[in-house]
This record gives sequence, C-alpha cells and structure tokens, in this order.
Amino acid sequence: AVKQATTRLFGLRVCRRHFNGPAKSADRKPVHSARIFISSSHNSLENISAEEFLFAPPAELPENLNNLKNCHTLFLWQNKPCVFIGRHQNPWKECNISKMDEDQVTLLRRFSGGGAVYQDMGNLCWSFFSPLSDYDKQRNMDIVTGAIQKEFNIQAFPSGRNDILVPFTEPSDVGSNTVGGRKISGSAFKIAGERVLHHGTVLVDVDVNGMLKYLNPSKAKLKSKGVDSVKGRVINLKQVNEGVSIDRLVSALSNSFIETYRSRGAKDDITVETLDVDFLKEISPNYRKTLSSMTDWDWRYGKTPEFTHEMNHRFSWGEVTFLFYVEKGRIHEKEFAIYSDSLYPSLIDSMKNRLKGKSYDVEGIRKAMNEVASDMMEDAESGISWDLLEELQEWLCENL
Repeated sequence: AVKQATTRLFGLRVCRRHFNGPAKSADRKPVHSARIFISSSHNSLENISAEEFLFAPPAELPENLNNLKNCHTLFLWQNKPCVFIGRHQNPWKECNISKMDEDQVTLLRRFSGGGAVYQDMGNLCWSFFSPLSDYDKQRNMDIVTGAIQKEFNIQAFPSGRNDILVPFTEPSDVGSNTVGGRKISGSAFKIAGERVLHHGTVLVDVDVNGMLKYLNPSKAKLKSKGVDSVKGRVINLKQVNEGVSIDRLVSALSNSFIETYRSRGAKDDITVETLDVDFLKEISPNYRKTLSSMTDWDWRYGKTPEFTHEMNHRFSWGEVTFLFYVEKGRIHEKEFAIYSDSLYPSLIDSMKNRLKGKSYDVEGIRKAMNEVASDMMEDAESGISWDLLEELQEWLCENL
C-alpha cells in the first residue's frame, strides 16, 4: 500500500510515499538513504544544471538536503524541444543547426559523453546518483525495465551499449539487426570522486519527425575529429502499448525505485519530492554557475573539435564554393576560402573578409552578411542587388 501526504520544505514540495515492501534481507547491509526528485521545470538548461547539482552537491545545504552525497537518488525530468550532444561532439555534424535556430530548439552540451539525442515533452529523463561504493548499473537498469514490465506489461530488456529494447518487429525489419527489438532508452554514466551518475531517457511519445528534422543533416560534407553518434532504430512505448503515459511511467519508476531500496534496507522513509529550480537559484552559487556555463555559447559551440565544411552551389550569377575551417566554433581567419566563377569579385572579397572570425552559426552568418551588404552599398559599381545578397544569406544559413 502507498500512503501520501504533501508538505513544503525549503522550496521542496514533499510527497511522502510509505512503501510496505519486503523486509530487509538478513544477508544484506543496510544501504544509504534513498530519495526521489521530480523537476519543477521543463527548461532543459535548468534541468541539466539541477542534475549536476544533485551529482556534486555543495558542502553547505539546508537540513533537508544535507544527505545528498551519501544518498541513492532518482531524478526524473522532462524538457521542451532540445538536442543534447556529448562532451566531445560537433553540433554541426550531429544537428541541423539552422532548423533548430529557426524553431527555437535548444542545443545543450553535456559534461558527460554519449551521442546526440533529441528530446521533447514525450520523453522522460531519468538520472540515478549513487555512492561509488554501492553503485550497480544493472540494478538501475532493472529498476527501469521492471517498472515498464510491471506497469505496462511490456517485456523491456537491456541490450549492448547501455540501451533498453522492447520486442517489436515489422516486415521491414527482416534481415536487419533490429529484428525482435527496438530501442526505447539509451544511457551513459560518469564518475567523480565517490559519486556516480547514471542517466538516460525513455521514449514515451516523442515527435519522431523532430528527431529526423533536427539530427544528422544528410547532405553536409563534413570531416571531423569529433565522436560520431551511434545510429539506432527507435520506437515510442506508446506505439507498443497505447495506455502508456508520462504520468504513469513516473509513478511506475518511483515505485520500482522504492521497492528496490526498501528491500535493500534503505534508511528512513523514501520520499518523492518536487525539486524547485527557482529555489536552487536562490540558495546555490554552484547551481547558478553551472546554469551560466551551460547557457554560454563558448561551451555549447566553442568546445567543438576542429572541422571543415564544404558548401557548393550554382546560382544564376555564378557558382560559389565555401571551404570553412572551424575552430572553437568560429570561422578560422587563415584557413577559410571561397572559390567562384562569379563576375562579382568585390562580393567574393567582401565575404572573405567579413566571414573570418565570425561564430559559425546563423547569428554569425547574418552579422557577416549585413556587413557585406554595407560594403556593397558603398561600392556604387558593384551591381549587387539586395535579392542576390538575401538569397545567398539564406542558402548559407540553411546549409550550416
């Protein structure tokens, strides 16, 4: 039986669930305390900063948070449309940056590794935090798969590269490596000191069109030193069982976590608490610093490995090839080149000068092209029209 009572302590709305689970096994030592947090925010930058706060909590905390370092913790959160990339990935290789800018889809770079992942409100993120001395990846995977099996009667199972699959086969799968299983979850982990973070996602009802729209631009001619994402065939849980919902999955994961740690003799009651990110902003300089870092352009784009990107197109006024060499998210001043058979040499010279050093994103391209337009206005003999410049600018932005 599960009983609930709600209070609010230090910015946390606490929902106590007293689980009458199995008695503590005689052959197991009592484990550390266990807690569950659900984020109050759907802002991906705030949520990933909250995850970092829970992973490396500061020394001085309000009394109701002072056991975080020695606590097994489950953090559940959802994000509005965004794309997460790994610490060493190239966003221009992994993502369609121009479409993301156009649709206001947030780009985030994780502190940990892993591949590029699109998320929206049809996706549930889970994060397990454990003391290094009692970390067990398989236990975490069992909590997730057990919740899905028990609540939705879907036989989820771990597979390879930290993934979770569900049985699902279509005729088009025959002969492929997806026969018998489709991916509904992927995960990664990192260790710092005596603390371990194991985090992942569950696809419940994610907009698959968004995944196709914002990930892996297929026509870009990119050569990079970055890490490639591993491509996989995925499926939403709702396609397997129409009764699946985020709310039910949150409840199922919470109960599975509670059962697991009560059976292992967790100290104190296990509580389900709403983590108020506005409260974290008030009490924690560490949280504010992390949020600022996550938002910073240099972290999200500038940490990209060096890469080249070649663009070519024939316009009505001539053919042009851009060879971009990008370092720390900016167009390299010495290696950047433009080749063209155009009869507008002043335009090519202006673009060479104005694009150098600019950030390699839509904002940087537009800024450079505005400067080019000013140059052309001052050159009465250039013969360059506004329509020509606008067409060129939009083509560049669309092909980043």
